[in-house]
Amino acid sequence: MAIDWHRVPIVPESRSARGRATRQRIIEAAADLFADRGVDGTEVAEILAAAGQRNASAIQYHFGSREGLIVAVVQPRTELLEPFFAERARMLDDLLLKGGTVTLEDAVEVLVRPTWILLESHAGRSYLRVAAQIVRALPVADRNLPGGTPTQRTVALIGARMPEMPEASRRERVATAFTLYVELIANRAREIELGLPHNLDADTFQSELCAMLVGLLSAPVRASRAGD
Repeated sequence: MAIDWHRVPIVPESRSARGRATRQRIIEAAADLFADRGVDGTEVAEILAAAGQRNASAIQYHFGSREGLIVAVVQPRTELLEPFFAERARMLDDLLLKGGTVTLEDAVEVLVRPTWILLESHAGRSYLRVAAQIVRALPVADRNLPGGTPTQRTVALIGARMPEMPEASRRERVATAFTLYVELIANRAREIELGLPHNLDADTFQSELCAMLVGLLSAPVRASRAGD
């Protein structure tokens, strides 16, 4: 999955209701197939067939390219992600407004807890399973998520609450923690979709995930053994 996420052109949505509905069907079909078979293991023809599209150029028309479709699957989709982002923003604002010391544990809770909203729907679970594949392929710099969205603000808050350490180590820890968080949530989504038993109930799982991330982010930096 070699995609330059900063250079993929975004095709504007169709002005017609029919065109927007077609685009949405393609996105939903692609999300399900990417989740089940992997982004790299899914052919364009399979997506078109699942979306009920006979026009072989539909993906080119609506998304510009296969890469444009992948971006559309994981970019903010109002109908799916708005409740999730709203809850994370609410938790973040409540945390910053309550006064007192904001701990690393507090910041990690804001990252983990709202994600449960996405696990409540098939579309949300497909999104999470695709997102894990995307995050896995991103350079470390892009996993640190600079910017102003609720998730980006939360990741920045986590970085600011970590113990003092070299900047390179801090960035690596944040990227690794974010990757672990997405992977484990995506695996939970897969378990739900396949009807597999869970090792932990929902609340314990979230608490344990928070504890693991805090441990990873706050562990002492080990001195390099180069030259030993």
